[in-house]
Order: sequence, then structure tokens, then C-alpha cells
Amino acid sequence: MSERTPPVVCPLCAQRGRKLTSITLESQLLPETVAQAAPFEGYHFCAQVDCDAVYFGSPTQPIYKTQDLHQLVYQKSPSKERLACYCFHHSVSELEREVGENGSSKVPAEIKEKCKAGLDACAIKNPQGVCCLGNVRQVVKAALATSQANQSERGAAQSAASTLSAPSNTDDNSKTATPDCCKESIFQEEPPGQNAAASSPTKTGRLSLVGAVFAALLSSACCWLPLFLIAVGASAAGVAGFFERYRHHFLALSVLLLMSGFYFVFFVRGSRCAPGEACSTKRPKLLRLNRWLLGSASAFVLLFAAFPHYVTYLLEEEEPRAPFLATSPLDAPSKTRTSPEQQYPLEERVFTVTGMTCEGCTQQAIKALKSIEGVQEVRVSYPKKTATLRLRRNVSNDAIAQSLKELGYQIAPTTLNKR
Repeated sequence: MSERTPPVVCPLCAQRGRKLTSITLESQLLPETVAQAAPFEGYHFCAQVDCDAVYFGSPTQPIYKTQDLHQLVYQKSPSKERLACYCFHHSVSELEREVGENGSSKVPAEIKEKCKAGLDACAIKNPQGVCCLGNVRQVVKAALATSQANQSERGAAQSAASTLSAPSNTDDNSKTATPDCCKESIFQEEPPGQNAAASSPTKTGRLSLVGAVFAALLSSACCWLPLFLIAVGASAAGVAGFFERYRHHFLALSVLLLMSGFYFVFFVRGSRCAPGEACSTKRPKLLRLNRWLLGSASAFVLLFAAFPHYVTYLLEEEEPRAPFLATSPLDAPSKTRTSPEQQYPLEERVFTVTGMTCEGCTQQAIKALKSIEGVQEVRVSYPKKTATLRLRRNVSNDAIAQSLKELGYQIAPTTLNKR
């Protein structure tokens, strides 16, 4: 049996840490460190207060400490001016001051609403790589405990110099100062990283790209879906017509979603970052990934949008067709007419065909018409919506109509030329 791989622990404090993505390190470390360091794969965050390490990996990887970062780390710094929330810039001193003045803080609820709106970027802005809400609640809880202790001390001093009725008031104040169950509920920790980049602009942009490809796929469904249904033996009647009617709508939606993807990925996040903030740090890997996704989505959109125009080249190549002949060797006079070929001479018929939605339909129509006994040659024109057949006189129009009806097409004879 193979031995289990030991867990990665901090070399300085021997404690396990939260695993990070390379984006966090590329955003938090000083530019010169990022330029010199190897790819940041397999790194973890050390949250121990008394440990100098911030980021650590395998024993062969370098350890990054607080001096290697361009901002203070909440867990590592005693400064009251350090940020507890990096996405929306709420410092420890600000939170303590709000609790001291109002007895509570609205910041946790505001952060939660902003995260739901997709305005957070914790993986980029927060050195620990996940949601800052736990840090904020920790500061608010500690500030409330300090405020309650101060109120208790003031109440005890007042009770020593007050009348006999004072103890009753002291009890009331003590009860009022104790947070109720609703206030306590705000300190219940959420799973770390629950809101981290869950609805970030980058993710929204990628969803837009997926939607653009899907809309382009639907725009060409008028052509490929009937071919697929016919290939599996299902009826394609009515399917092509539906998608043909809405083809331009799907194409327009695809273009709009593709433009939305470009906007969200390249412009929205940058507009929310001030110079010097973590999210303004260049992230080459992320930029390359976004460009690759945009390029791939654009290629797929063009591929599906143009499918009806080149599908005929993907289908089986038909044999060379010679021009229709005015006469046929089979029509030559014969002393005896015993075979069907001799009894029924060839003639040319032209039909109007409705229901075709692209060039690919012509190939399917040709195959269906050639399968009819007595049909010698077939030409189908998608632009003209016509089918020209050279066939034996005994082949009925009903047989021709039935063969195309299975594909979802209808015909009407236009001319009848006997030869």
C-alpha cells in the first residue's frame, strides 16, 4: 500500500493553512517579488497571529512574510489602521469607533449586500484569498464586548453613589447592554470564501461568453438539427421552420452576449480599482486565460453562425452531374418493348420545394429523391427553391412528395416536359 502524502504545514509554526490560488499571490506580493518568483502553485495562507509567515508551500518553495506584501495583513498586524475588509476598505479603527458610538455596526450587513451584488473581489484584494466578512464580524464582536465591559464598570461606579433605587436601574442597564439572540446571530461564522468571487465580473463575463456560444448554436439549429434528427431516424418536420423564423433573433442575442463578455472581463473590474489597489495589479495568467476564452467564444460564434453557408461542403460529395439531354439512348426506337425502361421513356419535371432552410437541406433532398425507383438524375437549388428531376414517366408525383415530406419539405409541380 502506498503511503499517504503528509499535509502541507507552515515551516515556522507547523500549522496547516488555507490553500490559495496563484491570483492572490500575484495580486498581494510586491511587483519585484512577482517578477522574480516562479509560478505560485500550491501555496497556503498562514493565519497564526504570532507567526511571521504569510504564504508557504512545499519545503522547496520560498516563504513570503509580511514585508513581501504591499499592504498590512489583518491577522499579522496589531495596527488599528489595518483593514478588516479589503474589498470595501473598512479598517479596524473605523469599526470600533462605529460600535462605540452606536452600540452596533451596519458594516457586516452592507458587505453582505454588496457581495450579493457581485461587487467583491476577495481572491484578489484580501491577502487571505477569501471573504473578509469573518474578519469584520470578529472586530465588531470584540468591540461590542469591550463596550459592554465599559458600561458595566460605569454602572458599578454609579451604583456605589446612587440611592436605593439605583440597583434596579443598574440591572435594567445590564440587561439592555447584553446583546439579544438576534444580535448574536450576526457573529455566526459563514463558511470561508462563500462569497469570494462567486458573482465577480469576470465570472459574469465568462457566463456571457457561454450564452453567446449557445445562442449561436441555436441560430444554426435550422440547419444542423434536421440533419441530426434524420440521421437518428426521427422526424424533422416543422423543426427547421421554427428555428429559421428566429435565426436572426438568436444571432443578435449571440452578438450582444459576446459584447457583454468583452465588457465584463476587460472593463468592469478595472473600473472598480483605484491605482495602487490589489485588483489593479497585473495578472498575466488571468489576462491570458480571459483572452483565450474570448477568442475561443468568438471563433465558435462565427463557426455556428456561418454553418448554414458551408455545411454543403461537409456533406458527402455528389458525383459529377452531366447536363440534361434532350434524348436518351433508352428512348431510341426498338423493335420490341418488353422492359420497363423501354416502356416508359424519360422526362424532365421541375418542382417548387418549400421548407428548406440552408444548403445542407439540398443534399438531403437529393439523397431522398434518388432513392425513388425510376429517378435517373436530380438537381436541387436552395436559392431558387426548386428541384429538377429526370425520371421515368411512370414515377408519380405522390411518390416524390412523400419522399420529401419525411424530411419536412413540401413540393408543387411547376412544369412538365416530356422527352
